[in-house]
Order: sequence, then structure tokens, then C-alpha cells
Amino acid sequence: MDSELVYLGMIFSKHIKLYLTVLCCIIIIGVQAQGNYFKVDTVVSGKNNFPVLSTVKNAQACRKINQYMQISELRLFSNNQKKDLFDKNKTSARNNDGKIIAGFTIQSNSNKVFSLSFSETSYWHSSSWKLALYNFNSATGDLIELSDLFTDEGFMQFKKIVLDKRTKTIDGISDSDKPSHNYWDYVKENFKNDDLTHFSISDSTINIDSYNCLRGPDFMFMHADINAKLNLASFKNLLNDYGKAVFGVSKEPVGKYHSKSVTQLYEGKIGDKGEIVLAIINATDGPDHNEVTGVYAYNKDGVGIYLDGIIQKDSLHLMETTIDDKGEGSIDAQILNGQITGKWTSKAKDAVYKFEAKKVD
Repeated sequence: MDSELVYLGMIFSKHIKLYLTVLCCIIIIGVQAQGNYFKVDTVVSGKNNFPVLSTVKNAQACRKINQYMQISELRLFSNNQKKDLFDKNKTSARNNDGKIIAGFTIQSNSNKVFSLSFSETSYWHSSSWKLALYNFNSATGDLIELSDLFTDEGFMQFKKIVLDKRTKTIDGISDSDKPSHNYWDYVKENFKNDDLTHFSISDSTINIDSYNCLRGPDFMFMHADINAKLNLASFKNLLNDYGKAVFGVSKEPVGKYHSKSVTQLYEGKIGDKGEIVLAIINATDGPDHNEVTGVYAYNKDGVGIYLDGIIQKDSLHLMETTIDDKGEGSIDAQILNGQITGKWTSKAKDAVYKFEAKKVD
């Protein structure tokens, strides 16, 4: 059963803190069948639709993918994947922004890649749109970043190919399809600075979402498709060994490779406050952009706590953030080789606990 992609969602940035509406009335319906590596059930609660993966082939990868998506999208963590995924007792006022996950679409469900997008809407302050994209290594459960799949030089060339394709598309749009006022120079500048984290993998193609580079309501009035779709032939020679395995250029199994990015699932603990599950969602470490976002939840209650901060090389500084901007603490840590070690400090600075987490393999 294919979910219809509902054209609602939200614009996600560090200025909009995402939390979950109180949900109830859980039922499970059918199976969304696209490919056959993972069985995908749709958990429905009110207007929300969320996927839960299962397979006898690789239970560990399933667990990692399910937990990463739950923490990232729902701000909730559940060990019982279906029965209490939307348990209303696991929500709180700080999670409630009227977020609805109206649907999801699977782009790839193979033994190499599981790729999907969420269509979402949020009613906090105003209605806003978002299309969230995720790509996972089906064998390891690691989140895949595009930079994982290319050589360093190859990724630079790939970004140039994407920029040229996007620019030509923009230049070819008729004036009648463009927004009412001209801001394309601004958009093109965003294209230049885009780190290409909004993408999907399907068969032998990479589709780069371009709408994350637009701002304001103008794009709602533009009918042209500005996404950049690239076929394997255009980037085949730029791939590293991991990329060659993913796209079938080599016969190496994808399970042989792991992501080098910090945007992964972690397990750990905060002193004697309890054990946690952490998802680092976005991390951009560069001369102009060094933002990082994430969500963690204590195993004992499963309620997500949003994190927003900066990353500089191996150093992390994260602030807990709630809908009323009254986070309870902050995290200062080092991240190296999948290990995060540091300290959690209360907002009043009257309590300090050791913070430690390790990437889930």
C-alpha cells in the first residue's frame, strides 16, 4: 500500500523547535511495499502516519533505523515499536507544536539502501511546510550522507555538477512561473553554499531536493520543478568504494562500509540521571556554517529533548531547547571515532554530570 504524499509539512531550522502533538487511538494498517528487503508497517494515530520496519534478515539494522526516525521525527523513543509508538503518556507540553506527519513515501527499499521522505506540517505560530529525507545503509542501519559515497575530490566535482544543473534550471524558468519579485540571486547563493544533505537515492539516481534553499512563501507560486536529478553515468567516476557498492558499480557488500558522518544514532548515559538514546540530525562543520541539531531521550520515559548548538572539529556545544525556550541544561563534549564524552550542566549550573555516548554499530 503506497502512502499518498500530502503536500503539507514544515520548514525546519534552528529557529523552529519541533515537538509532538498529544496523540492517541493507535491502529496499524497494512504494509507499504516498495521493494522487498524491509517489511514496512504504517502506524496511524489520528492524522499521523509513521513507518515501522521489520525483517528477519537484519534485526539490528531495523532497530537502528526505527529508533533514528522516531527520535528525529517524533521526538519519542519506544522499545515496543508498534504498541506504544504514539503513547500519549510519553508526550508533554514541550512537545506540542501541532506537528502532523501526514504521510511518507519510500524511494528505495533494497538490500543496499532504504530511502524515504516524510511529508509534514506544523501549526506552531503558523502553518509551515517540510519534506524530510532520510537514506540508510540497509545492512548496517547507518544514516548515509552524500559525502560518504564520494572521494574528497569527487564530491567537490559532484557539487559543481549539481550547482550547474540547478543554475541552468533556474535560468530556464519562464517569468510567469517565477515568484512575483526577483530573488534568484539569493537562491543561487544558497545553491552555492548548500551542503547537499537533502537528497534521496533511488535505483541508479540521486535526487537533490532544491526547495530547502528557498525561503518565504514565494516558492509556493512557482510551478517549475527545480530539483536536480542525476543519473549514475554523470557521477560514476567520482564515487569511492562505498559509493560503488551502493550503486552496484562493484560487487562489494554495503555492509562492509560505515558512515564517517556524526549524524548517527548513539547510546549512552548522563551520570546517574539515566541511560539515553541520542540522534544527531544535522551537523555542518565549515568556515561559515557550524550548526548541529539533535534529539535525545532517556530510556526510562522516552520523551525527546531537542538539542541545538555548534560543532567545531571534534568539539560539541549543545543547548537543550523546549517550545518555551526554557531548556534544562547544556552539553559540552568531544566527539571522536563515534565516541562522545563530556559533561551535562544544568541551566542554573548547580549540577554537573558526566555525559558519554557511543555510536550504535
